[in-house]
Amino acid sequence: MRHEESDDLAPPDKGGMGGFVGRTETLRRLRWRCRRGLLELDVWLERFASAQLPRLTEQQCELLEKLLKEADADLLAWLQGRQPVPEVYEQIVYSVRTAG
Repeated sequence: MRHEESDDLAPPDKGGMGGFVGRTETLRRLRWRCRRGLLELDVWLERFASAQLPRLTEQQCELLEKLLKEADADLLAWLQGRQPVPEVYEQIVYSVRTAG
């Protein structure tokens, strides 16, 4: 099962004022989605968000957004090394593991 968070919980992406506003909204939305409800995941993801989120490229932001749609159990298993990480997520999972 995938983690499906309602977009109603995160304020809408307003856009319309250029790239800076779009980027700011993207980073804010990603930071919000790093809150998972499992303490273990919250620790990993909040540490990563604080240390690395502003440095991510647009492609990395898109990949993180895709990763955050995965099930909490899978995310935790990948971060703890209990299950192999899908190739598409290897770099971003490594970055989360080593942040802060």
